[in-house]
Amino acid sequence: MKDIYTKLGIRWSVISVLILMFTTHGFAAVDPATAIAVWLFDEKKGDLAKDLSENALDVELGNGVEWAEGEFGGGLEFENGSLVNAGTSPLLNVGTENYSIMAWFKYSKTSPNWHTVLIQKADFAMPRHGYLLGIRGDLDPNNKGKPLFWFGLAQGAGVHLFGISPINDGKWHHLAATADRKGAMKLYRDGKFEVEIDISAHQK
Repeated sequence: MKDIYTKLGIRWSVISVLILMFTTHGFAAVDPATAIAVWLFDEKKGDLAKDLSENALDVELGNGVEWAEGEFGGGLEFENGSLVNAGTSPLLNVGTENYSIMAWFKYSKTSPNWHTVLIQKADFAMPRHGYLLGIRGDLDPNNKGKPLFWFGLAQGAGVHLFGISPINDGKWHHLAATADRKGAMKLYRDGKFEVEIDISAHQK
């Protein structure tokens, strides 16, 4: 599987990204001691963003990434395909676990491609593996601007779950995605459940 990273093709801002893995899903306060990775982007200087989890998966800021003010504390601003790279740690592979991903971000355009990535760790060779949380781009006119949660599931092209309405309105939003392998993939927008799709039939 390829690296997990935050990447985009046009200007936007993000203030936090978290990756959590659970055997069951809950929505208690995030505990850095049990999270896989927590990046708050509060440093506001330097070339590294610290991971607040016990796994110390610090990310390097690539060219075109700038420190910025976020909705709460610091943030990052990206332009022209810039990214931050979390490396190749096997901890970022979801394996056979249930998991959750969430991010705060602000975005006002759409990518001319398939999607703008908030966070991704994926191998798009068939059968596809990994996960992606992002915003759908112009190549999918029916869903452009909508939140996107993709899960590879190591079967075919994977499963795509789209939010109900566009989220590229230039305002701060919290987007969360959960995957229960014996149940459903779900998307939450600004703390409210939005949409789900059953994935239990995809399990081998």
